[in-house]
Amino acid sequence: MKKHLYILLLLTFSSFSYSQYPKGYISKQIKIDAGLIGAVVFDAWGDAENDNGNKALAHALNAASVACLLVTPFLADIEQDQWAKYIIKYGFIRFVAFDYTYNYQRNLPFNYLGNTSNYDKNLKKFDPGLIAFTKSVTLIVGFTIPINTKL
Repeated sequence: MKKHLYILLLLTFSSFSYSQYPKGYISKQIKIDAGLIGAVVFDAWGDAENDNGNKALAHALNAASVACLLVTPFLADIEQDQWAKYIIKYGFIRFVAFDYTYNYQRNLPFNYLGNTSNYDKNLKKFDPGLIAFTKSVTLIVGFTIPINTKL
């Protein structure tokens, strides 16, 4: 899991060219990315704990996920006309990180796909290499979506 967090941080930092942005912009983008990653990780962890039977912890983690989603726009001072980008960015990051986090918490294989949800059934129709490539591209695109903030 540590390796994957390092990759996420590397992608976050490498997606910015520091010289072209005004002072304070990068730190706000990192706050947004951290908030979105936190929301996805807490949600996946909560779902895994719920499936493991630990309902109290699951509810607390899902509440933390919602808190991350609600607080991040205000901490980073996201302009109102940028909220659509915020939601799209969240969707991209969730598409990539949710399954891997859930599988890690349940001690399942890294690229495991379940048998019950339609999402998993449809994803099983594709080659695992194509899924990995698509998630890699989606992660890069998700991290590079710029969100204007008040400076």
